[in-house]
Amino acid sequence: MLYRGTLLKSDYNTITLKLKYSDGTQQMVSEINQNDFEQLFKKLFYSKEIIIIHRIVNGLNKFINPVFLNKQVVQELDRLGEYAPCHNPFALQIIHYLQSEFPDIPNFAVFDTSFHNTIPEESYKYDIPKELV
Repeated sequence: MLYRGTLLKSDYNTITLKLKYSDGTQQMVSEINQNDFEQLFKKLFYSKEIIIIHRIVNGLNKFINPVFLNKQVVQELDRLGEYAPCHNPFALQIIHYLQSEFPDIPNFAVFDTSFHNTIPEESYKYDIPKELV
């Protein structure tokens, strides 16, 4: 039985997944296209009790903590897509697809910006006068 699937790499054309099973075995599924991803997802997850957690690169200061992806949150993330144009739009494509194909499976998001909002000031401020920045 599938225990966890992790999206390792994605771009506009291909996806690489790492699948872990409850017996401890692992499987890499590499360089699959979107159509193959859809078929794989249906085969592995359909009718099982699962939740889907998406990693979103940039939620600005608006999204720091994990959040349930309801209609309003997804619309706001669509609006913020320009702030991480190499990452967020593709992640949102997957979110839109999964929510439309599997509306009964809850989707949540976690954000890289949660880390960046918790680092101390001395770790993100430059040691130069403000007027030079």
